[in-house]
Amino acid sequence: MNTVDTNVMLQSGASEHAQVDAIAHASTAPEFRPIALWRATADPLFDSSASSGITARQPVDEYPGSAVVGGSKRQNRARSAPASLERKLEVNRAAQKRFRQRQKAKVKDVEAQLSQVNAQLAQLRHQQQELEIQNQVLENKTQTHSSLSPTAEDVLLWKGDAAWHEQANSSHDHAWALNLTVRQNDCYVTVNDLCQLPLAKLTKLYTTYTQKLAACLVEEPMLSHQSDLHRWTAEVSGLVLAVSMHNPNLLYKLDQSRMDLGCAVQETASDECFRRLVVAMSYSKEQIQDLLHLRRLFYGRQGVLDRQRRDLVGKLSSNEAMVMTDSPPQSNYSVLTSISHELRANAAEEHCLRLQCCCACFRGIHTSKQCATGMVHMYPFMLQRGRLFVELAAQIGEPSVRELMTGLSKSDAQHMADWQHVVTYLDKLSLNHLDMHCPLLGIQQ
Repeated sequence: MNTVDTNVMLQSGASEHAQVDAIAHASTAPEFRPIALWRATADPLFDSSASSGITARQPVDEYPGSAVVGGSKRQNRARSAPASLERKLEVNRAAQKRFRQRQKAKVKDVEAQLSQVNAQLAQLRHQQQELEIQNQVLENKTQTHSSLSPTAEDVLLWKGDAAWHEQANSSHDHAWALNLTVRQNDCYVTVNDLCQLPLAKLTKLYTTYTQKLAACLVEEPMLSHQSDLHRWTAEVSGLVLAVSMHNPNLLYKLDQSRMDLGCAVQETASDECFRRLVVAMSYSKEQIQDLLHLRRLFYGRQGVLDRQRRDLVGKLSSNEAMVMTDSPPQSNYSVLTSISHELRANAAEEHCLRLQCCCACFRGIHTSKQCATGMVHMYPFMLQRGRLFVELAAQIGEPSVRELMTGLSKSDAQHMADWQHVVTYLDKLSLNHLDMHCPLLGIQQ
């Protein structure tokens, strides 16, 4: 029984009990939902209404009021769809952001690992280079130490430049000799005899060369005088090298002497004299660069030898103290002997270093004309490399000798490797090249 039946019973005057039962039955009856009725498409064979234009099933709503309920639900779903889509987009954006952050963090981690590996690789390569340099230095030191016997002083001859070997290769009675032509005749003088000359005779010989070179500079346009200038400059530089190799004490006295007096004096050339000398030399830009570069390499290498010598002296002092106090066994004496040999080798290496620097300076970087100009300009004193370096460094603003010998910017092995370029440079010198500037930096590159 529905609501319509109940209203009919009430209007028809039904009994009270029947009305109550009807109301109770209406309250418990299930809610009626209108069902859309479907009208089948008319078949032209059975229904003449097919010509009316109906070609498909169409819903027929028997209760038009029921469309309000269904329409509201569709409208609610339509309104809720954009909000749901926005939430999904927000979730997707957040997930993408987290993904990008993870990717960025991973890339940074990989880049940091790559940077660390590259740094380790560079360090290993640097260590390998250092070890190779140390190995080469040790091999050279072993060869030098084995050849430095007390009876083989002439072994220092090879430490000069190749041009000196050409110059002194003309042996006289199977001995090293130099051909001195300053007195207009060939005069072969052995190196041993030359180093035994008295100081007075040596200064007189130096004065003779200076006078001849001064005449060549005055009469320079003549080709014969140019050839004499080249030859005599090579001879006097070879003479100084020979004395340096075999009688360093005689060379020291020669540096402290006045050539016109023939004896050592306390007087030295003034700084103003060296400033005028730099102007008179007419150095090119390349020559100044080579001289300053040679200065840096020389004092850097000398600083290494100085530090090694201080270490050896410290070891020697500590071992001597042990010998005096503890009465050590024979092994301690062998240690002292070994340290003494190392000190001697250190001194010989420093002496060779000075010779190499002089050869590179006056027989490689300077031309023969510049060497002759320096000798004439500095007379009656000798042309000294150290004072020349001081004046050039002061004019350019180079680091001091103490700073270069400290050598904090390079390792000892690197200083020794740098000086090896100078040794290679000296091996390329020739008597035919002493009249020109041989670039040092070009050889190193």
